[in-house]
Amino acid sequence: RQANPALQSHRGLTLAASGNDRVIAFAKATPGNGNVVLAAISLDPFHPQTARVEPPYALFAPPWPDGLVAEDLLAGQRETWRGEREVALSPDQPYRIWRLSRHG
Repeated sequence: RQANPALQSHRGLTLAASGNDRVIAFAKATPGNGNVVLAAISLDPFHPQTARVEPPYALFAPPWPDGLVAEDLLAGQRETWRGEREVALSPDQPYRIWRLSRHG
């Protein structure tokens, strides 16, 4: 949490579509959007859930990015995302968190 200033305030919350009413997805961003974190959280403690999460491209200034670098803050992996992303959640891992940026 200390490495991501967006998580240190109640401000800068943007809800994101998940395509699943048992999964909530949202982005937290600092003023100026220098630090953007995206989270997906299962609301079902008993069953695996999948969601199609749309990264918050609108938080990034024009020109709109073709893709975003998503750093998985739990697994430590980086990927380039383009469009929606399918996310699998389970009772053992009911949430996922990514730091998003244009360039990583």
